[in-house]
Amino acid sequence: MIKTLAARLTLWYGLAFTLAVGVLFAVFYWVFDSTLQAAIDDDLIEDIEEFQQILADEGMTGIELEILRESKEVGEAEKAFIQIISRDGRVIYATDMEHWAGLKTDDSLLTQIFEREAPYLYNLELDSREDEVRALYSQLSDNLVLHIGESVEKKDDLMELLLMIISGMFLIALPIALYLGWLMSRKATKGINAVSKIAREIEYRALDKRVSGEMWGSEIQTLADTFNAMLDRIRDLVLEMRELTDNVAHDLRSPLARIRVISEASLSQHDTPEEFRSAAADIIEECDRLMQMINATLDLAELEAGAASLHKTKFNLTELVIDAVELFHPLAEEKQIQLTLNKKPECYVVGDMQSLQRMLANLLDNAIKYTPKEGHIDVDIIPNHNFVKVVVADTGIGIPPEEQQKVFERFYRCDENRLEKGCGLGLSFARAVAKAHGGEIDLNSEYGKGSAFSVSLSNFSGVVLH
Repeated sequence: MIKTLAARLTLWYGLAFTLAVGVLFAVFYWVFDSTLQAAIDDDLIEDIEEFQQILADEGMTGIELEILRESKEVGEAEKAFIQIISRDGRVIYATDMEHWAGLKTDDSLLTQIFEREAPYLYNLELDSREDEVRALYSQLSDNLVLHIGESVEKKDDLMELLLMIISGMFLIALPIALYLGWLMSRKATKGINAVSKIAREIEYRALDKRVSGEMWGSEIQTLADTFNAMLDRIRDLVLEMRELTDNVAHDLRSPLARIRVISEASLSQHDTPEEFRSAAADIIEECDRLMQMINATLDLAELEAGAASLHKTKFNLTELVIDAVELFHPLAEEKQIQLTLNKKPECYVVGDMQSLQRMLANLLDNAIKYTPKEGHIDVDIIPNHNFVKVVVADTGIGIPPEEQQKVFERFYRCDENRLEKGCGLGLSFARAVAKAHGGEIDLNSEYGKGSAFSVSLSNFSGVVLH
C-alpha cells in the first residue's frame, strides 16, 4: 500500500499522463488513418474522372488502350484492377485478373449505379487475397459501368509502422513522465514536509519556531500561516497558563499561610474555648475564600470555553439593576459613598439572570471597594435600537493607562490593590458573561479620578425595549 503523498501524486500523475497520451495517440492514429483512407478514395474518384474524359475524347478505343497500358505496368495488375461492365453485367474490358480470383460482379449494385449519380465506394474482401481492397462502382456512360479496386496494403503497412512508433514513444515517455512526476510531487510536498518537520521539532521550550511557505505557493502558504497562527495561540495559552499558575500560587499562599499560622498558634498555646472558636472562625473564613476563588475559576473557565449551562429567559433588566443597587446601598453608605441609579427605562433582555446578577455585583463591589469616602457611584441604563448598555461609573482611584487592558485578565490585580481582599477574577468573569450574552464590556478610566465600566448587550441576546 502506498503511504506517502509524494508516491501517490506520482502514481496519479502517471495515470493521468497515460490516459492523456493514450487518448492523444488514439486520436492521432484515427485522424492519420482517416486521412490516408480519404486519399485512396480521392485517387479512385480521380481515376473515374480520367476514364470519363478518355471516353469523351477517344471513345472506347481510348478506354481499351488505357486498360492495356495499366495491365502492362510492372506489379500494377497485382495491386489494382479495372473492369468495364455493360448494363447486363458482362465484363467488356478488364486488366489482368490473375491475382483477383473470386471477384464477381454485383448485379444489384449495377442496377443502383444507373439510378444514382454518385459513385459507390466499398471495402472488398476476397478469399484469394490477404490484404484489404478499396473498390468503387461508377457509371461511365449510359450503358457502361466502371469497376475499379486498389489494394490498401501499403496503407495498412504504414499504419502498422506508425503504431509501432507510437508504442515505442509511449514506452520511452512513460518512465520519463513518472520521473518528472516524482520530482514535481517532491517539490509540491516540500512545504508540507517543512511544516511536519517544524511540528516534530516543537517542544515545550521551542514554541517560537515558525514556518515560511513563500517559496511553495499560496496553498502551502495558507497552511503555513494557519500552522503559525496555531503556534501563536499555543504559545499564548502556555504563557497564560504560566501566569495563571503564578497568580494562583500567589493568591493561594496567603490564606493557606494564615490557616497554618492560626492552627499552629492554637496548638502551641493554652487558649480558652472562645479563642479556639475565634481561630476556627478565621480558618473557616479563609477556607471560604479559597473555595470562592476555586469556584470562580471553574465558572470562568466554563464561560470562556462555552461549556457553561446558561438558562436564558426573558426578564426585566431594569428590575435586576434596581435590586442590585438596593443590595449594595448599605455597603456604600457604610463607606459614606453615594450610590445612585440615574436612568430607569424599562428594558427586557433574554439571558441568564443569575450570571448577569453576578456580573453586576462584581462591578458594584469593585466600584465601592476602590472609591474613597464621600465619593459617589452612578449607575445608568442606556437603551438603544440595537443594544442596551449598563454603565457603572465611580470616582475612585482609577486605573493607570498601561494596566487598563490587563485588569480583565485572570488573577490580575494592580499593585496598589493587592492589599484589598479579592482574587482578581471579578472583571474576567464580567467580561466572560458579557460575551456569553453577545455583548462586550468597555473601560474608560482616568488615573486618580475614577473609572466607568460599560456593559453592552446587543440585540443578539434578544433585547426588547418598552
